[in-house]
Amino acid sequence: TLCFARRFEEAIAGFEEALELDAQFPYAHFGLALAYGEVGRHGEAVEAAGRARELSGGTNATRAIEGYALARAGETASARGILEALEAAKATRHVQASRFALILAGLGETERALDQLALACDERSRFVVFLGTWSIYDRLRGEGRFGALLERVGLTG
Repeated sequence: TLCFARRFEEAIAGFEEALELDAQFPYAHFGLALAYGEVGRHGEAVEAAGRARELSGGTNATRAIEGYALARAGETASARGILEALEAAKATRHVQASRFALILAGLGETERALDQLALACDERSRFVVFLGTWSIYDRLRGEGRFGALLERVGLTG
């Protein structure tokens, strides 16, 4: 909630407190990675995202947040490696389009990210409800297609 309210320093404190209670909770590391990235602590974001991936057993969601953190840290080759691995995984199992959108947004590939978000809407991904608030997508907000996606999922008007 604090991340959605863009109160990132408070979010960091909350996630760190949660990790004091349970250092093995992958989604506290996930949230920490997001919050660290938003305040420019990209090295720490990459570390937290990597920890989330390790602790979760490498879910697609945690792989995607790691790709996003790497992209924001300027480690584009590593981010693209995760993107390619997720693409390869599609041959044997479903990978939600929202995972690709996350990494592509981090890489600054606006059109491809919007394409994947449109697919996420088609898939009825539970993550599209965050389009209106998630700071990850702030770089896409000025695009007409993004506004159309918000309208499509009922987040405007």
